[in-house]
Parts: sequence; C-alpha cells; structure tokens
Amino acid sequence: MIRIRRSPDVPTTLASTKVDSARREIESIVASGNLCSTDFQSHWNAPDVRKALYEMQHHKCCYCERTRDEKRESDIDHFRPKALYWWLAYVWNNLFFTCRACNQEHKKDKFPLRDEATRVTDPRIDPSRESYLLLHPCEDDPEEFLRWEWGACLEPRSPQLVLLDHREERGRVTVVTLGLNDGELPIERGRIAVRFEALITKYRAGEYLGNETLKATAVHEILREIAPSQEFLGLRRAMLRNAGLGWIIETGSDSTAS
Repeated sequence: MIRIRRSPDVPTTLASTKVDSARREIESIVASGNLCSTDFQSHWNAPDVRKALYEMQHHKCCYCERTRDEKRESDIDHFRPKALYWWLAYVWNNLFFTCRACNQEHKKDKFPLRDEATRVTDPRIDPSRESYLLLHPCEDDPEEFLRWEWGACLEPRSPQLVLLDHREERGRVTVVTLGLNDGELPIERGRIAVRFEALITKYRAGEYLGNETLKATAVHEILREIAPSQEFLGLRRAMLRNAGLGWIIETGSDSTAS
C-alpha cells in the first residue's frame, strides 16, 4: 500500500438525480428494516466512476498495488462497507479501485474497529468518531505503518520472497485483513526486489568508481522504476530509503503518490 491522492472532482454519475433517487430508496428500505445487498443499484460501478478511480490510482489496486485492467479482474470497493454504512454507498470519498482478490477474497464486508461500541449506525453521526483499524489509502500514509522484509534466498532455486510487515497494530490488522502476504504476492514482490536491488548496486558501483555517468544513468533508471504507475511502489521506496538513497524519491516529484 501507498498513499493515494484523491481527485476532488466527483464523477457526474455520483452527483446525478438517479443516485439521489437510489439513495432515497435505500433509506426507505432501511426504515422498513429489510435492507439486503441486492437492494443497492450499483451506480458506483458506472463507467465514469470506475474510470476516474482507475486513473486516480494509476491503474493499480489501492491495497496490494498490483496493476489491473480497468474492467477485468477488478472491483470498486467501499472502504466503509455498504452493508454496514448504507448511506455511504454512493459517496466518492468512500470508493476505491481494487483487484478482485483483495475485495472479494479478503476485505469483503470487514471493517474492524478498536472499540465496536464506537461503530456509527446512524447517518446523522460523523463516522470520523470511529477508531478504525484498516489503513485508509488517502487519509493515512501506509508507509508510516508498514515495513518490508526482503533478503537473499538461501536456496538458489527458490524465489526470493518479500513480506509486508507492520510497525504497529493498524498495520498488522491491515496486512492480515487484506491478505497482503497471501498467494503469489510475496513472489511477485520478490521479482521486483531482485531487479531493483541491481539498480541500487549499479549506483553504488558508480560511487565506488567515481563514475558520474554511471551514477546518473542509475538514477535515471531508478526514477523510471519509481513512477506512480509502477507496481509495489511502496517496496521500491523502502528499498531506496534502506540503502540511504531516499533523496532520489524527492528528485522525482511525481513519484510521491500511488
């Protein structure tokens, strides 16, 4: 995960009369006490909403940072699940582009709190009173809560694995809830780490040899590898900081958001 800059421009569909009508209909069903998931009209999945999120997130899942096609193997996630917070079903700030695995296999309708007694169930109450545990891709800086574990493989034929670790409880809950060390993710990140480590070594070689051209070339290649569209950008940035090359991140001003 890495922090995302949300566009302030609300997609047309979410500000439309049809969404107002759908919201009123849901409110009426809630009053009757019979709300179910099929009662929601999926206006959050309208082409303009999906495209806006897709572009805002540089074509990547907001949780695992994998690149996904705009319409295949992807979902639109409600950060606060609509099953629990029905009045936020069509709210722009509650929507994110995700891969299907993160949304359907892991997050689902989960939204853990430090204290369940603080959970907001009334739309008239500000949900910010809740002390939620999942890291918010826009409101939190995940790099302050998460850390990466990587290293050389002991077995030559084994792939390098890169695991996502945590600095405190919210980081731990996020990793576990979203399955951020499950499946092929550690291996996919390992491939990136091996390639990225080679670029760092290239820069170090330029330093050792006093070769400014080699150093400049390495920096240019590293900047290309930490562009916002790159997968696992959080890992790449952590590797640079660990190598004492965090200044390169600042050099590429466009590489500060997912």
